[in-house]
Amino acid sequence: MKSLILGLLTLSCFLSFGQTTIHDSIVPIYSADPVLAGENIQFIPVNFNADRLLDEIPSELKSLTVERIDLVYSTYKENPDFDQEKLNAERMKRLKSAWPEARNPLINWNTFGQSQAADNSSARELFHGFVIYYREKPTAESIERELDVIDAYLESGVFPVETKTGPVKETSAAPTEDAGTVSSNSVLIETRDVAHSAETPMGVVDPPISESEEVKELRSTPVEPEDGEHARVTALRNDNFQNECYTSEAGILKATKSEFKAFNDSMMRLGRMTPWSSYSSDVVKKGRTGNHYYVYYFLKEECELPYVPVHFIDFSSPMTWDSKEFNAVQATFDRHPQWQNTHIIMDVTGSMSPYIAKTMAWIKATQDSSQVSAFTFFNDGNMNPDRNKRVGKVGGIYSVENKAYKPVYNQMKNTMRKGGGGDCPENNIEATISGMKSYPDCEEIIMVADNWATPRDLSLLGQVEVPIHIIVCGGQMGINVDFIQAAYETGGSIHTIEDDLDVRSIKPGKQFRLGRNYFTLIGGKIVRAEHK
Repeated sequence: MKSLILGLLTLSCFLSFGQTTIHDSIVPIYSADPVLAGENIQFIPVNFNADRLLDEIPSELKSLTVERIDLVYSTYKENPDFDQEKLNAERMKRLKSAWPEARNPLINWNTFGQSQAADNSSARELFHGFVIYYREKPTAESIERELDVIDAYLESGVFPVETKTGPVKETSAAPTEDAGTVSSNSVLIETRDVAHSAETPMGVVDPPISESEEVKELRSTPVEPEDGEHARVTALRNDNFQNECYTSEAGILKATKSEFKAFNDSMMRLGRMTPWSSYSSDVVKKGRTGNHYYVYYFLKEECELPYVPVHFIDFSSPMTWDSKEFNAVQATFDRHPQWQNTHIIMDVTGSMSPYIAKTMAWIKATQDSSQVSAFTFFNDGNMNPDRNKRVGKVGGIYSVENKAYKPVYNQMKNTMRKGGGGDCPENNIEATISGMKSYPDCEEIIMVADNWATPRDLSLLGQVEVPIHIIVCGGQMGINVDFIQAAYETGGSIHTIEDDLDVRSIKPGKQFRLGRNYFTLIGGKIVRAEHK
């Protein structure tokens, strides 16, 4: 029968090294993702089959915000009993020992196994090591690039992105000419008829197996919310495979890790199943039962051709690099139509541009029926040196009434141009107090906060006598506990793209969940908790 190879294979799962949850993927060869203005990438190599870091961590990186770290390795093994997971854990331990900042629980960790190498020699030619995605220190030039991103999105609905080339070597197992050439700025997605043999590469689905009665029952009874598809399932979908050649099956399965593994292994052997399928899990510890979210893609019969044309996604030019996460402000307001006559206190420091762009587009589109009466934008001090910043007197705060879109847009740009932050802490509470004085008649205070930037001025919360509703931007891997504390102390609430937490529901000593993490209240302080 015919078989399917996809040039970009992402069978995904979540692994756990100690307290670090890692999203694991298999790809033919790793290529760094494009980044937005204000972000950059650092490569730290290691040798094949070794854990020693070959480059030192740049000193300037230690003071910057790191959002994501990818550990890249090759899946080739000369010894089938080789423990790759143990080696990866040792590599991570080395990195965290040399660079304690990598222990930040908010960092998004991933591992990418490169499957293209066919022997020891070609495996050694591949890049092995860490790829670190971080925010650059804001400068006048980087702020202008971020403003260009906002303008481009508002004009075209597309975020322009930048690509970074790392020390990835050419491999002797590169694609043949008739398979097309993969550049460092492209992702190759290919389907091709391949004869099955013992040497068939990983990802070829052949032959199919008969579906067990147990798997049939599990497939027929997925757990789903009554009001539509779960957001975690939707996030797994890939728009490149939402076309006429593929059909998908998605859902949530309540099971242990071993039970879901058996289910997944069985699913991946079904006829017409493609390797372009993904899943994620709430379960970290063995033996625990929890939700497993999945999306499987099947090739349609009418597309089973000897050769399906190659498709390219070219990252070298602007493209729709658009995360649903960036729409957090509008999504939260849509869930809270009771919020009227509101005042948005918005962080416009470095790397907030995609959230700002989405918010400005929403404000422009809803100007006739806006829930928002005023904005206060803040930049943490107007480019003042960090050493001169004093709690309550940092500055860089600018307010505007939302009577027309253009004055709001211009005030936002003015605030960004005057400063982009500097050190990680920011003056959220000072900005809130200042904004409330400027527009005292607003009924609700909504803070749009950068999850990576802890407020430097939580000590000022005693001056805030109304609830603060905090929309957290960038909280996919975990919520900054200080924002939960700020909401708790003011009797407000915390919101993400998909979650809402009214702090009045928090009880001392009782665990509660927000995003991926669990928290509890002890002695008036919100702390992280290990789920029991």
